[in-house]
Amino acid sequence: MGSESITDSNNNGESSKCEQNDVVLISENTELIDVNGESSKYEQNDDVLTQENTEIQDVCENDDVLIEENTEIQDVNGESSKCEQNDVVLTEANTEIQDVNGESSKCEQNDAVLTEVNTESQDVCENDDVLIEENTEFQDVNGESVKCEQNDDVLTEENTELQDVNGGRVEDELVESSSCYYLAKFKLYETRSYFYMVGRDKSKKYWRVLKIDRLESSDLVLCEDPTVYSYSECCALLRRIHEGNKHTGGLKFVTTCYGIVGFIKFLGPYYMILITERRKVGMLCGHAIYAVAKSKMIPIPHSTVRSNLENSKNENRYKKLLSTVDITKDFYFSYSYRITHSLQKNLRDHETKLVPYETMFVWNAFLTRGVRSHLGNTLWTVALIHGFFKQIKFSNCGRTVNVTLIARRSRHYAGTRYLKRGVNEKGRAANDVETEQIVFEDVAGQPVSEISSVVQIRGSIPLLWSQETSRLNIKPDIMLREDPNYEATQRHFENLADRYGNPIFILNLIKTKEKKPRESVLHAEFVKAVATINKGLDIQNRLKFRTVDLTRLFRLKGAKVLTLLSKVAGHALDQTGFFYCPVPPYVDSEMSLSLAHTTTALEDVNEYSHSKVPRFQSGVLRTNCIDCLDRTNVAQYAYGLVALGHQLHAIGIYSTPKIDLDDNFAYKLMGLYEDMGDTLAFQYAGSAAHNKIFSERKGHWKAATQSQEFIRTLQRYLSNAYMDPEKQDAINL
Repeated sequence: MGSESITDSNNNGESSKCEQNDVVLISENTELIDVNGESSKYEQNDDVLTQENTEIQDVCENDDVLIEENTEIQDVNGESSKCEQNDVVLTEANTEIQDVNGESSKCEQNDAVLTEVNTESQDVCENDDVLIEENTEFQDVNGESVKCEQNDDVLTEENTELQDVNGGRVEDELVESSSCYYLAKFKLYETRSYFYMVGRDKSKKYWRVLKIDRLESSDLVLCEDPTVYSYSECCALLRRIHEGNKHTGGLKFVTTCYGIVGFIKFLGPYYMILITERRKVGMLCGHAIYAVAKSKMIPIPHSTVRSNLENSKNENRYKKLLSTVDITKDFYFSYSYRITHSLQKNLRDHETKLVPYETMFVWNAFLTRGVRSHLGNTLWTVALIHGFFKQIKFSNCGRTVNVTLIARRSRHYAGTRYLKRGVNEKGRAANDVETEQIVFEDVAGQPVSEISSVVQIRGSIPLLWSQETSRLNIKPDIMLREDPNYEATQRHFENLADRYGNPIFILNLIKTKEKKPRESVLHAEFVKAVATINKGLDIQNRLKFRTVDLTRLFRLKGAKVLTLLSKVAGHALDQTGFFYCPVPPYVDSEMSLSLAHTTTALEDVNEYSHSKVPRFQSGVLRTNCIDCLDRTNVAQYAYGLVALGHQLHAIGIYSTPKIDLDDNFAYKLMGLYEDMGDTLAFQYAGSAAHNKIFSERKGHWKAATQSQEFIRTLQRYLSNAYMDPEKQDAINL
């Protein structure tokens, strides 16, 4: 991604020659010269790139430095040697390290550092947070000065032996990062030339370092240290970095963070977006789920190399526009659980670990694409979903049930109410949201033994249609675009079949009859589209279509409409099924990383449950109204309630798979779906959802409900007319 120039020297003032026309493969048993002049063996199974006539200097710093073509290297005796290189060779810097006897060894380093002004010295190893302060005395764990040779930017292999800070050898098992451990807390430090991101896992056993170049004004240059450090080794490394940069200030602590959201560039420099505060919102099988509580955007280049574009009018406009998408509202992540996938997919699909960010529900997929591609892992970044997450607990006959509701909003064709309607030519639907309901018994001090989930989706009517935002018309006219073969609609349903299997049930809730045709126009066209698509499908794979004019039905029957919706939902659930699985003991562990990685095959769980076998969902219920907000949310609650009865029956809480609408569980679940509906409505339309059916079911005063509905209608109008265009630009950005 880029390179830089730097001067360096070895301890003996001598250099060694290495001529190579292309690539030199440093193989096992290569003889190196250690700091005492004696030869030692260094086993390295990976390859190092050097170039013709490159002079290779001895190094004594565990930090990495990039040596450029024809860099003049000054040795400790004042003599210089030439280093020609057409590619990048990673060497280390010599740091002046003070030992316990007051004696020092020489180390020159051109990596400049910013220190904290007037900071009193303190020990680097303070608690679990590695703070480097000015004037800190840097020593290794034995109080002696440390020398370390390391070739960075070299991918070490599993079981590669590395030199530890005490001169001994340690076993560094670099297994695939995503399946061995995850980093859960980070510290960011800066020098004049680099940012150093230090990350550790939850157990504080593994420590890693990521270096980000700050002297490159336009490109993003990242370098990951392949070494897995212990805490003491990481402290020693940071001490050496600080000491070696004292002539420019030392190493400065910037911030604590909990993951990288991504990197972004507008017209000027690159920016790094970090999660600086997180809030724990729930647990799934021992895996913590977090919401983003606070974030920070940091420019990467040092102020001395930044271009004038950073503070230009257009640059500031883009930064302000990006801040419109507030990731502290309704964005969620987990280090160890693939929250971007459904529970069933996590358990069944062994390939999810290969493409965790490619799902349509990862909102920062683009922001992290460069760093993920360059580093070849996802240790430093977190995958964010946008939508809703909430857990509640029910009690029944002394048994506690945990119900989790997750809504994942698609990043494809995302936007605001009147600016994103229907589907695009690729079949991506507006306001496309996957809702998952997860149920398990919560026993204090006991692992989860059985778990169940069911998935349903909502999305705009999958036709090519739109509405223009108008400040004069609260209900703009609907405009249909020609698509004689309904190709976009067909692509949409093919995508659903690929994701969820068959059958696909469509519950259409829009009006069928109106004095002035609006919604009814879309209804008629939707019916034609489904009929056309079904002609080309096998009988068993044809789309199942059902229309319920919920507005008209509610006027006739009031809250009793929930009974009818429950019957429709029950029929769909009978056809698609739901997911249920006895959980093996080794799955219910926060350190297991993700269910997808720890479960080898669901068939294996039968040995843990002799009487119950896994069940799987095949197919999905797709619900829509005109906005896919208010009426859709009522229908999704009806489906969720029917599914909850089956889920409670499967895990042994209920003796029958049915929950009455007057049951206490039903009212608690209604509150959960109300919260989800309000959240999704705010995201898409700018106000809470209209909950007339829920309000009547709960017996709320009708006049109060009508007043609330009027206020929400006004909020939507103002948001759609005056705020949505800027919000849409931010989402597009």
